Amino acid sequence: MSSILFSTSCYIKENSYIVRICIDENSPEHSLSTPDNILLTKDNFQLKSDTVNNLICIRIEFELLTNEKINSINKNDDTIPRTIILNKLLNVKRIENLTNESTQIHLNFVDISESFIWTVKQIELQTDSISGNQFYLILNENLLKLKNRPRNLLVFVNPKCGKGK
Repeated sequence: MSSILFSTSCYIKENSYIVRICIDENSPEHSLSTPDNILLTKDNFQLKSDTVNNLICIRIEFELLTNEKINSINKNDDTIPRTIILNKLLNVKRIENLTNESTQIHLNFVDISESFIWTVKQIELQTDSISGNQFYLILNENLLKLKNRPRNLLVFVNPKCGKGK
């Protein structure tokens, strides 16, 4: 069972969605009093092969609201995921549009298609200013509390790789 921290409606690529920030209560620490305690405990948890499912604690869920669910999901399956785990979220940016009182939120996250191929993807949400600001503040607050999250990435590329030399 999961608890919803925040929920709002928004537009992604001109489609209407419901976006939720959820906490998974199936973990052993679900009896802790606040989401902050759950997040901090999960972040310090040691990774073991049989407890991978216990690490999924806070996530962002996307639910399509239009009647064209079957066709839209097939078309947008590779660009808009159903869930993003908080540990895979890189950053959140907010852009205010004062003319029509809306807010754009850019979510950059890591998509792991195979065990060694990681790609950075971006989703742009458009919502009203009040909901957008709350969504932004909740995500940034929880991202800052993750202690073991990488802040920088250094990539080495072998220039002779694949050349047969």
